[in-house]
Amino acid sequence: MAETPQQAMASLREQYAEVGANNYRPAFEAQLTSEQRRGLEGTIARFRGNEAFDSAARRAQEIFDLDRRTGVVEGAIDDNFQRYAHYLKMGLDEEAQFSASMMSGRQASQVAGIRRMRAQMIESMDQNIPGYREARNRWASLASAEEALGEGATLTNQNADAIRARLGQMTDFERYHARVGFANEIAERLGRRGSVNGNRNIAEALGSPEIQRRVSAMFETPEQAAAFLDTLNQQNMLMRNAQQWGTGSQTYSNAAHGADE
Repeated sequence: MAETPQQAMASLREQYAEVGANNYRPAFEAQLTSEQRRGLEGTIARFRGNEAFDSAARRAQEIFDLDRRTGVVEGAIDDNFQRYAHYLKMGLDEEAQFSASMMSGRQASQVAGIRRMRAQMIESMDQNIPGYREARNRWASLASAEEALGEGATLTNQNADAIRARLGQMTDFERYHARVGFANEIAERLGRRGSVNGNRNIAEALGSPEIQRRVSAMFETPEQAAAFLDTLNQQNMLMRNAQQWGTGSQTYSNAAHGADE
């Protein structure tokens, strides 16, 4: 992978406002059928009264009001219902992120509940707003990227079948960031184990058929998986070489005398 998780998020933050607005425009301008409108309204009505959802709704109203004042939209929420639903989803993004950052043992179930509520809201939007899932497939949200990065790191502990099943549920956008998280976690393990436990465990891990199956499941083609493993093997070799340059080693001594000369 060409990016670390930090680089991926920095890139998204730089581009999000401009690309996000253009990406979702066709979905915002699509005409909803009466059945689609009822489906979306039913989902929203089901969650009203929940503290986190009501907070997200206030945030959505604030964003909509600001967009109306600045000329981004015209008319009321009823005239821009799918845009308002998107702003509700953005509010739930913020609620999930805030709750996670403040999480204690007592709040863990609440965070999980907010994320389930957000997932169900997104599912309803995918089903009832023409083009919304396609827009998310190209460009989702910062919250979606952060979650995918984190989940990608945890997929290193899943078997190949579980990895394939989870990737199949993701959009292309989420899948890319999950791969970044997965690749970074594997590379980090290489660094940690190489410095703490020596090189033998890492060399065995990289050669493990199970690890290779997980990597293969994570990437789109066998060539991509092979290239990633090859990069890790090269990194492992460089680490082993670097350890020979520590102070007191023969290599270090030879280099020092060479510099003196």
